[in-house]
Amino acid sequence: MAGMAGTVDGVGRQGRRFGRGEQARFLRLLAETGSVEAAAAETGVAERAVERVRQTNAAFAAACDAVFDVHRQRLEEKLIASVLGTLPEAEQKRFNPALAMKLLQMRGGGAGDARSTPQQRAASQEEVDAALTRKLVAIGRARGGA
Repeated sequence: MAGMAGTVDGVGRQGRRFGRGEQARFLRLLAETGSVEAAAAETGVAERAVERVRQTNAAFAAACDAVFDVHRQRLEEKLIASVLGTLPEAEQKRFNPALAMKLLQMRGGGAGDARSTPQQRAASQEEVDAALTRKLVAIGRARGGA
């Protein structure tokens, strides 16, 4: 609904709007957790509101996709380290290579994916934050904000 400045078509729990501020917080939490469910719950919005905004707001959808790309890349790197035996022992005990492969296949990552090249490296947290900031600024500009 376009009635209130800074809001989008999406209502969270308790009737809260899923506006720019909530979207920014959601994206930060998504980057931390990799979970739409956890980020939505912590932000106080319904997952269906997040999905509705992703379907109607290309900049927000691109920001979500960028977060998932970073998580996919990190999972690929852990899988490679696991196979090579270079994953730290404590992490290796918790890591499930078969599950990682299934997740990468489901999400379109892994060997043979055009987005996956040997030259890629994991983005640092600073790079993730900078990319999210650029996306959020673009969202603001697209909505007529500052």
